[in-house]
Amino acid sequence: MVQPKVPSLDLSSVKREGPIITLGAHHDSLQGLPTGTASVPHGQASLHCMNDSTHGSLINISGLDWETMQNLSKAYFDCINLVFPVLDRQYFLSNTLSSLFNNGFGNDMQSTIAFLVFALGEVAIAGYGGLPVHAHNGRPSGIKGGSKEHPPGLDMFNEARKRMGFNLTECSLENVQIFALASIYYGTCFYPMDLWRMITLASLACQALITSSPDELSSPRADLVRRAFWHCSIMETCLNLELELPLTGLDKMETFVGLPDFGGSYSEDDHISNQESHFQEHFASQIVLRRLLVTFHDILNKSGPTSAFAPVPTSHESASPGSGVSPNTIRQLALQLDQWRGMLPAPLRWEEDSPGAFPNTDPAAYSETLYSPGGPPMSPMIPMIRTSTNSSATPPLMFTTDLDAPPIRYPYALDIQVALLRSRYYYTKYLIHRPFIYKALHAPEFMTNDDAVGVAECLKASLKWPVAMSPTCRHKRLVPCLFFFSQNFLGILILLHLSTTVPILIGIRASLCGERFDMDARETVGLYVDWLRDLKSVDSAARWHWELAKVIYGLDE
Repeated sequence: MVQPKVPSLDLSSVKREGPIITLGAHHDSLQGLPTGTASVPHGQASLHCMNDSTHGSLINISGLDWETMQNLSKAYFDCINLVFPVLDRQYFLSNTLSSLFNNGFGNDMQSTIAFLVFALGEVAIAGYGGLPVHAHNGRPSGIKGGSKEHPPGLDMFNEARKRMGFNLTECSLENVQIFALASIYYGTCFYPMDLWRMITLASLACQALITSSPDELSSPRADLVRRAFWHCSIMETCLNLELELPLTGLDKMETFVGLPDFGGSYSEDDHISNQESHFQEHFASQIVLRRLLVTFHDILNKSGPTSAFAPVPTSHESASPGSGVSPNTIRQLALQLDQWRGMLPAPLRWEEDSPGAFPNTDPAAYSETLYSPGGPPMSPMIPMIRTSTNSSATPPLMFTTDLDAPPIRYPYALDIQVALLRSRYYYTKYLIHRPFIYKALHAPEFMTNDDAVGVAECLKASLKWPVAMSPTCRHKRLVPCLFFFSQNFLGILILLHLSTTVPILIGIRASLCGERFDMDARETVGLYVDWLRDLKSVDSAARWHWELAKVIYGLDE
């Protein structure tokens, strides 16, 4: 149904090469990150700015003064480590940082981790406050700082890369952390293939650590080991379920490892950031959602690799072999997902039909410092939120579809954490109900009213994922696994196009999706199109997705 609009598209090759396309590996010109000194455009100098512009020399490590090291570390821990909590802030600041400043950098793992922290700290600062890499019709890009060839933090990352080989086979927690941090950095630079390779190494290193030193799970660092384990597991699951990339076997250790409780050394800064952003509860909720997603995916595909997309039976509650899952099974999965949402901690909850709302509608749930326009910033790169003083006004939304309005900026990466949790929830709901879409397209004559309701649920679950809304889409470098969302946004754009051209979908959309659906669908198309257009200049996979979306919707560059 889409093929006539894209006659050059070879659907068999898409099925065969999907992961290659999504990882951007289909471009012969694909290059790795440069190993030399970054040539930073005028006005986009890195925070430390220690290069000798006359001689083009590499960064002078000894020029890393104490203030710079502290600022970069704070930027990392106030942003990146809240989304990926793999390091201990208290230990790093009290031990690692002071030791390296006093004794200098070597080829050891602590030096490597420090340079990765500094690199990601630069990414955090640039990701919020750097210059946009381009603009479209006056709208600044959501990709800020540096360029595809010379991303923020490259000099620091290259210093880490020089040392990584010396610690390649170390069986330690630091080894896991190094690979995990490297994968995160590659993700911020739009190198998904490198992200995948690094997270695979992190997972294998984590398995080696737990297998060879099981007593680590009862040591003072046990919680850090668990946090690193679940970070790797969540990332692996994303890559496996979406792209069918192989698992390393880490998932088989889940029961043995157990869940993190953030019971390590006390950090007042982490306590404050958790009070404001609830990052610990976000991480725990992501772990539970990941478990549900794996279970749902296995059930939907239990009858074979295509059963989740096979026609849903019209009678009998159990499906015959190879015919797909039953409507009752899908209802049960949807109920489990709704129970997960209902059991979220109160500060994380939101109304189902309002993905852009604040987690809690009670203004008293948020501290004055978080919302006061006159207070000092909670993080060096993130100013405060401005709110209306009109008490009778409609409660403000946390996320907006107005991409031209100045974006609100939240401390402690709060919007990223909230957007990820909600977007992954809607993705899971969308995945559960996709079999109904398949039936509507391939066997419309057998559709029942329950099937039509399932189609409507799938359509509604595809709308306005918060990661594509402002302010989160205005700092895309800091959004994990961009390729995951880009691929799904293209699929949703195709689905929404079909819902305006296929008679049975048109009828369901008009009768079962609600009065707001048309307006929400238009806003969704605008959000997802802007997402792909914004990324196409720096992301090979997004470029391919954009070419399809452009033809389907008749868009200009």
